[in-house]
Amino acid sequence: MIEKTNKKNLLIPISSVQKGIEYCKVNVRGYLDDAKALLTKRRIGHAYVSVQFAIEELGKALLLKKRRAEAWKAGKWEISIEVGKEWKSHNCKAKEAWTLLDPANKILHKRIPRLEIKDTEASPWTRPMCSYVEFNESSQTWQLGPAVDVPKLESLIKNIEEVISKV
Repeated sequence: MIEKTNKKNLLIPISSVQKGIEYCKVNVRGYLDDAKALLTKRRIGHAYVSVQFAIEELGKALLLKKRRAEAWKAGKWEISIEVGKEWKSHNCKAKEAWTLLDPANKILHKRIPRLEIKDTEASPWTRPMCSYVEFNESSQTWQLGPAVDVPKLESLIKNIEEVISKV
């Protein structure tokens, strides 16, 4: 059962941190397996959604690892993670993951100059855009989300797999 809390900080005994890291790694691999299965069905946007969840779980594992090292250095027997600013922050976890991921994999689609507004970037904000159908009033068109290039997404998946194997 998932416990709801209004606490500002999550306190985790150092003895439990490794188990949390391992659970995150299992989740990362599961999301990447889901993404690969979705790619075989050409459901590219949905595949990206799974990849973004994998990125955030990787970031959570890295955050746990970093806090454990800090606690050991300080001689503490527990770690402290801010719930709102870190543990539940999609941006914080993704930012942590991108400290080890290849930044060349961050651009999922390079926009065509003068025809499109900006590149599609791997980010927590791209995930919901790839999840839902939207109507663009300016162009009077329906959209399934931003463009994502399959080879770039596959490269990102491979990069996450390489990084998670070393965590």
